[in-house]
Amino acid sequence: MYQRGTRACGDPTWVCDRPAAWHPYILAENRRMGLILVDMHATHERITYERLKQARDGSGITRQPLLVPISLAVSSREAAIAAEQSEELASLGVLIEATGLSQSCVARCPLR
Repeated sequence: MYQRGTRACGDPTWVCDRPAAWHPYILAENRRMGLILVDMHATHERITYERLKQARDGSGITRQPLLVPISLAVSSREAAIAAEQSEELASLGVLIEATGLSQSCVARCPLR
């Protein structure tokens, strides 16, 4: 259930190798920090965020069209803000189109 490993810095680490949906944490131990409890969901979110940052700084974020675009009911103020920030949103991989005065549509999102 637990494996002994070695980090790049040479610090020995013990890691639980059988995380499951009902135990979404990884328990690790090292000399410098002691026991470390890592939330796998938060780790996944951080990895996704870092990949998006690298893609944005590099060749750009690849977008994928949604099979069924998501319709959003928005206020006129929110629609104006989305239109004003459309270039910034596009650089993040999100394409929002105004479909009416109080309606917007998410047509594309970042490809994972």
